[in-house]
Amino acid sequence: MTSRATVWGIGEFKGQAANALQEKGFADVRTNDLEVAGGKAGTWVSIGHFPIAGRDYWEVAMGSGDSDTPRATVEEASAILNGLVFL
Repeated sequence: MTSRATVWGIGEFKGQAANALQEKGFADVRTNDLEVAGGKAGTWVSIGHFPIAGRDYWEVAMGSGDSDTPRATVEEASAILNGLVFL
């Protein structure tokens, strides 16, 4: 779980996050009010966003799959989102 603050609203952040995940090979990427989610390497990853106040929110990454790669895939998705830069 990570506490974040964004210069943009959380909706804009989710859009950028979804694009970044797709660019890195995640399939069937989708966003809704609480998450950005997608699949890769037999793992479904969900990254939940829970507002705290203003532009601050908690981010929780979780995943599940039938393979032996869920932890690595969740860590990859988290690293992608951590690498987003907003100008």
